[in-house]
Parts: sequence; structure tokens; C-alpha cells
Amino acid sequence: MKSFFKKAVCVIFAVLMLLPANISAMANDAYAPETVEAQNEDMARISGLIISYYIAVEGSGTNLKIGAKIVCKTEVVKCGFKEIMIQRRKSSLDSWADYFSYKEVYADRSSNDYAKTVPVTSGYQYRATCKFYAKKNLLSTQTISANSNTVYI
Repeated sequence: MKSFFKKAVCVIFAVLMLLPANISAMANDAYAPETVEAQNEDMARISGLIISYYIAVEGSGTNLKIGAKIVCKTEVVKCGFKEIMIQRRKSSLDSWADYFSYKEVYADRSSNDYAKTVPVTSGYQYRATCKFYAKKNLLSTQTISANSNTVYI
């Protein structure tokens, strides 16, 4: 019987250890939580080879203008875009469908720009998705995915 209680107490303590706990220092019985907000560019700057990046689309008549930029640290030997995918949908209730893509657009420097205007079919919402890529050496690479704004053409 004693072993049953010992096992039960151990299980209860183990379950309690799995529950999250908030521990904070209290000064004058006042609780002042700190919040830290980080944007995509901030996280990239902290964690890797990519300093900043963006992708955007703009509609003009039946043309879709795509613009993307990536800035990497100076020690990077390959900087660019693994894939830029154009997606479209009829309405916001529909899911995105791949329309066409550009693959492996790289530069042997620490930044890369991409700009292209393509004809598209009207009556759809369009956006671009991008996989930004930076390579320092064989063991040190970074990839970040991002979506552009949405336009209706």
C-alpha cells in the first residue's frame, strides 16, 4: 500500500512539473511584464546571414509587377531567391493556387534585387511568395519564406 502512495505522489509531482509556471521578481508588489516584439527583419538580423528582405506585387492593367530584394551579411558568397512563386485565386474564400514561378535567382554578392513585369489574366487576386536564400559556406546557409501583399487584377 505504501508503494502505491509513493508511486501516486511521484506521478502527481511529475504531472505538476510539466505544467507551465510563471516566475517573476516582484518589486514593491508591482508586476510590470516586459514585452519584446521582433519583426521578420529583426529576427533575420539576429539569427543568421540575411539582414533584410522584402517582396511586393503591384497590378497595372493586366500586368503584374513583382519586386523583391534581399540584403545579406558581407561574408555571404551566394545571396538571392530559391524560388519566387506567383499565386492566384478567384476570391478570398478560395485557396491560393500556384500560377508560375522563377527558381534559383542568385548573385555572388551580398545583395540581390529582382524586378519583373508579367502579363496575367484579369479577374483574379495575385500574390507572390518567396524563399530568400543566403550561403556563407557549405555548412552555413539560411532560408526565409515570405508572402507579398495581395492585388486584384
